Amino acid sequence: MRIAKATALGSLALTAGLAAQEAATDLAADMSYKAAKKWSIILPEETWSEVDGGIKVAHQNGDSFSAYEDGLALALNVDTNGDGKPDKTVKGAKGYLVLKGKDADGNSMSYAVRFKAKGKKYSYASSGMMRGRLNGETIMLIDQNNNGVYNEVGVDAMVVGKAKSAHYLSKIVNLKGDLFELTVSADGKKIEATPFAGESGVLNLKKDFKSKGKLTAAVVKSSDGNSSFNLVGGDLRVPQGSYTLAFGLVEKANETVKIKNGKMAAIEVNPSRTTQVAWGGPLMADFAFTRKGEAVNIQPNALHYYGKAGEEYHDFLPQGASPKFLVYDERKKKLLKSGRFGT
Repeated sequence: MRIAKATALGSLALTAGLAAQEAATDLAADMSYKAAKKWSIILPEETWSEVDGGIKVAHQNGDSFSAYEDGLALALNVDTNGDGKPDKTVKGAKGYLVLKGKDADGNSMSYAVRFKAKGKKYSYASSGMMRGRLNGETIMLIDQNNNGVYNEVGVDAMVVGKAKSAHYLSKIVNLKGDLFELTVSADGKKIEATPFAGESGVLNLKKDFKSKGKLTAAVVKSSDGNSSFNLVGGDLRVPQGSYTLAFGLVEKANETVKIKNGKMAAIEVNPSRTTQVAWGGPLMADFAFTRKGEAVNIQPNALHYYGKAGEEYHDFLPQGASPKFLVYDERKKKLLKSGRFGT
């Protein structure tokens, strides 16, 4: 048995007087590396890679920095200077190191890494970014898949401006209201931007979002995978086309809930229009259950939460616990059972 079917509610509003993008000029910037021991950027698809003998970031002496797990203790021995010999040790369940060396062209390079352990197996994630400015906006490039390359569109991540959450690396970026086509070097040290010549519209995912928490990420991706934007700020000019919700996050105090596309319909952005989407609460549950005598069994992996537009909420633990389920006898209007997962 399944209950509560969500319905997509999108709205297109004609907006008079949307000015065409003013003439912009070509831009270029040199980027510098910044390590971050305390990682705070929210990523749309944070990736942890298994160590498996090395940290797979290429340098002048090879295609990875050697790393070996200590079989007798929870520890990881790491080569941090690229000479093939371990010189630093990560101890315990978490760690942080900065790898240094030279790239294939003989230029100095740095790559910060976070570590975590499960059992005695370690995994790692990038803990730094390439940083610079374009058109008065701060730009940060993040190697989201941990391979030392920064220009993989739709795979790596970027932050534009002061947002605390990133979106996917995009070929088209909005810089102070103007759209540009972006080119990034593989090492992330150089970015170039030329004015975007295509049609565009305005997209707003903030105005009609309903929640008791704060929307801190609302990342969309174009159907061709080339464009991605974070819509937490309200109206944003984007290229015309079809977009899907790729990642969202809502925060309240110490609680968070992630959002994925689920059953949400594609969002169509048309030229000279503002597109708004009504989404968020109230949330509805969709689940299956079995009954044997007086026992009612609901499997956690069969439980889904959907918002007004069909978007799905996951990693959702309100008040630090699962929802409470109440089982009633419909005819007698009598409460039969109640319970939570894990109790």
